[in-house]
Amino acid sequence: LKLKLEKGRYANLHALQANIDADYSPDGLNVPTIFLGSDKMDFQANLTAKGETLEISKIQIDQGQAKYAAGYIALPFVWKNLGTDKPLFASDGKVLVTFESENLDLKKLFSDVGAPPLGTGLLNVKVDAHGTLAQVAARVDVHMRDLRSADYPKLEPATFDLVADLQNDQLAFNGRLQQTKIQPVAITGNIPFDIPKMIEEKRFNEETPLNAKVQMPRSSVNFLRQFVPGIMQIDGDLALDVNINGTIAKPQLSGSGDITINMARFTNTTLPSISGFRSRMTFAGDVLRFERVNGD
Repeated sequence: LKLKLEKGRYANLHALQANIDADYSPDGLNVPTIFLGSDKMDFQANLTAKGETLEISKIQIDQGQAKYAAGYIALPFVWKNLGTDKPLFASDGKVLVTFESENLDLKKLFSDVGAPPLGTGLLNVKVDAHGTLAQVAARVDVHMRDLRSADYPKLEPATFDLVADLQNDQLAFNGRLQQTKIQPVAITGNIPFDIPKMIEEKRFNEETPLNAKVQMPRSSVNFLRQFVPGIMQIDGDLALDVNINGTIAKPQLSGSGDITINMARFTNTTLPSISGFRSRMTFAGDVLRFERVNGD
């Protein structure tokens, strides 16, 4: 197979290019040249499938002089079983994955793929996986910094770190969101993650049970001024404890929150000020309960 595309266009992408050179036989597949490019970014890699291994090497994604990502992937794949009733993926086959991106500009990344930017900031991702298909051990490290939202331009920049570990068919994650106006928010959880079962069913089961928690230690409520410009002055504190259960398709929230507002004044002078306000809230599903409310 020899494929060459020049000056292609698709949606907002221009100057599309493709160059693929491949040959195959019953013994294996060899693709020494894979190049896909546009006016935004380039992707290149080598691919071989021989014996019981599928290997994708020299993975590189670039944007001009900036390197988006690089990596290597080796997965169990029995090429000779293609087109037969025999299994393509050997459960005892070796897995090896390394992938890393550094200082990705989120705004530029969303623009390159033709999607509206959810925010701005820089993203670093590192993925390592090894073991057999039946017992994969993997780790994903995500670091995001200088995160800003276009919807809330006054919001102070934030950083977000996430570590996800896959062991014994369980994916556990531990995240931390930090911003100068609040105490660090902790995000923890785990879900079953059975890769051989996903391959057999050819899908990710959306009924997979979810168990996660989000906790914000007691923090100053002054950060609310970043979201509500109508607040001129506010003093107090807030704490949140949220449980996320149910399934991936239908998560269920429950938890509690405590808020104290010593004093709050609004830019609209016709609104009365608030003082000595205290409330405890609990929520489960679609119901929010105010267990205690008092104030002036």
